[in-house]
Parts: sequence; structure tokens; C-alpha cells
Amino acid sequence: KTQTQATIGGVKYNSTITLTYVAGNEADQKKLSEWYNDCHPDTFSGGASKAMDSRKNGSLVIYDPNGQEAMRYNFIDLFPGTKKQISSLSVDSGGSLAEDTLELFFTQVIRKI
Repeated sequence: KTQTQATIGGVKYNSTITLTYVAGNEADQKKLSEWYNDCHPDTFSGGASKAMDSRKNGSLVIYDPNGQEAMRYNFIDLFPGTKKQISSLSVDSGGSLAEDTLELFFTQVIRKI
């Protein structure tokens, strides 16, 4: 069974997903930062945006206690909206990790049951 929700007519991007992840210079974190930077060039440089060419598809998969896929949400045309640093490393952080958030917009979500 599949359910689809899509924006129609004048596209208005009001559907978002927010990722919270450990900040850092590791490969996975760098990929997210590079993707964001490709889609949002510096205003000072006046560079062109690669937002239209950099849209991605992704899935959120929920598993049951036996490790079997129970539900899947497929997101179409994901692209980064805002990126924020929500915490940083400091002497007083008490072992907490630095975290960033990345808000993702999408044009369509398909729920597979």
C-alpha cells in the first residue's frame, strides 16, 4: 500500500525535516556541509547556486523489534534550507558533543506500509 502527498500548483515549500547530527570534520558531516554550501553560495562572492542540480531523494525507515522494515517514508527532491550550530565544544561542556541541525525541504513524500 502506498500513500503519496505532493505539492501542486505554485510550489510552496512548507514541508520540512530537521536533522540533528554530531558536528565535525568527518566524511559524513563534511558531505552535509558541502551539500549545503553548494546550494547556498556566499552572498559576498555572488556565485551561482547549484540548488536545482543538487536535489536528492532520501528515506526514513522504521524497523520492528525483529529488525524487519515496518514502514518507509520516501522523500523526493530534498534540498537544504537552513543550517545551524546548536551546541559547540567547550571546557564546560562536560563531555557533550557539538551538534548541528540541517533543515531539509522536500516536494513530495511517499509512505510505504
